[in-house]
Amino acid sequence: MKTTRKELLIFAMIVCLMLAGAAVALSAGHCFQKTGWMTAIAKDGGVEIDGKGYGLDPSILPVDARGRYVSPAQLALPAFVHFQFVYTARGPIIVRLKVDPNVRR
Repeated sequence: MKTTRKELLIFAMIVCLMLAGAAVALSAGHCFQKTGWMTAIAKDGGVEIDGKGYGLDPSILPVDARGRYVSPAQLALPAFVHFQFVYTARGPIIVRLKVDPNVRR
């Protein structure tokens, strides 16, 4: 049986889609760590870090530059932050947020 180019292309596309789906499934629930400059806090509970929007888990309290737990609205901006986030169906959600007191803009 002779395989055509079209069949090979379709097979390659199916394999790519399966690999992409597996990557998304493996990243679900996995916690990622990053750092960056937090420049805005939205009224809906989101924050902007390095130009990207993240949701804030409502159960967390950020740690400010003095090491105190505060509400997000009490953070002085801009602030260099260390944060952990997870990918959800609603987008990336921050589960831990700490201001780095040693970095100033």
